[in-house]
Amino acid sequence: MLRLNWRLLNLKRRGVFFACIGGVVLALLSVYFLLPNYKVGKYYDVLRAQESVIFGTKLSDQHRDVLLSCKSDACYREFFDKYTMENGIAQAFSLLALFQKEYPERSRGCHYISHGIGHAALRTHEKNLTNAFAFMKSSLFYKNVSTCGNGYFHGVIEELAKDTRSEVGLIALLKNVCEVEGTFCFHGIGHALSIQLNDDIDAAVRVCGVISNSNESRFECYTGLFMEQTSIASVNVRDGIMNFSMCNEQVGAPQVACYLEQSSLYERFTENPENYVRNIGFCRQITDPLNRMGCVKLFAIRSVRIAYFEDVHEMCLNTSSAPERIMCTGVVASKLAKSISSNSNSTDYSRRIWDICGTLLNPLRRLQCFDLVTSRPQQLFYTSIVDLTIAKLSGEIFSNVYSLYGI
Repeated sequence: MLRLNWRLLNLKRRGVFFACIGGVVLALLSVYFLLPNYKVGKYYDVLRAQESVIFGTKLSDQHRDVLLSCKSDACYREFFDKYTMENGIAQAFSLLALFQKEYPERSRGCHYISHGIGHAALRTHEKNLTNAFAFMKSSLFYKNVSTCGNGYFHGVIEELAKDTRSEVGLIALLKNVCEVEGTFCFHGIGHALSIQLNDDIDAAVRVCGVISNSNESRFECYTGLFMEQTSIASVNVRDGIMNFSMCNEQVGAPQVACYLEQSSLYERFTENPENYVRNIGFCRQITDPLNRMGCVKLFAIRSVRIAYFEDVHEMCLNTSSAPERIMCTGVVASKLAKSISSNSNSTDYSRRIWDICGTLLNPLRRLQCFDLVTSRPQQLFYTSIVDLTIAKLSGEIFSNVYSLYGI
């Protein structure tokens, strides 16, 4: 009897031993998977270095003088429109990439510069929209286009619409355009509507409302419209508080889209435009949570487009709620990964997403970030009431993360 008790005791000891070993292994796995990965800096390094410059491209003294004398986005845009007509699309993006490398502080507006290249591109292709879009899809200069917020595609749409001024005419011309190129297209339509309707916001909103049956596409159109307005609109700022009167006049989705685009103005009203940790704090002054979420989204997008800011954790921490921090991190993760690779199905792409979501300190929020980017990517740009909730996680998300590391 005594021997049996000793055996039972030994078995218990073995059980405790193996339980301890299992706990240690689980803890190590948890550390490996759940502690934050600060690899964001290297991805920004890749982003800054990847712009393609054709061998032999030079910034002549004449071109340098013209560009350095520019005081507005329109000036840069007009220069590259003319340069593209004389030298071709690929060479224009090559010169832009060189200009970005030599004068990064001057080329922060490369999105609008790309608009100018897009304008000239459609004329170069004799108004053949399919060929103008396809050129950049198959080009080595995809990276340049992506980093500049795909302004090229927006400029192509603007050029297509430049001779049409009525609501009816614009609807007829643009309603089926995005069947040729869905990505970035509706946002470009919004830009074109703002220009062609002489900044009549009500008219442009009406056209956006009927240009597609998709809520997401209509919202994208609204964002293009209000982004164009930020290039001309006067925003009143007093004691650090912005007056969002233009946005407050809107209702529903157009209002959210308007607030989303206003965050592109913040760097104009601060002594340190590259201080994204501080400047995202402007979003906090927006009282409506849905409008505030829209502001957080575009600010996060811009942090990648400018390719200067790397401390995603500190930037996203300066928001108002956990959902905003998750959204902020997820937007950066998606935008940065896509700007480096167009293949969203690759393992490397998923690892980049996980690395950037890993800047969230809370393991659960890290998984929610990964789930958001990989399972619901449309939510990263289209803003709805769903954005204010935190999605429940499934076992599939855990297995997707573990599979990245061969487990």
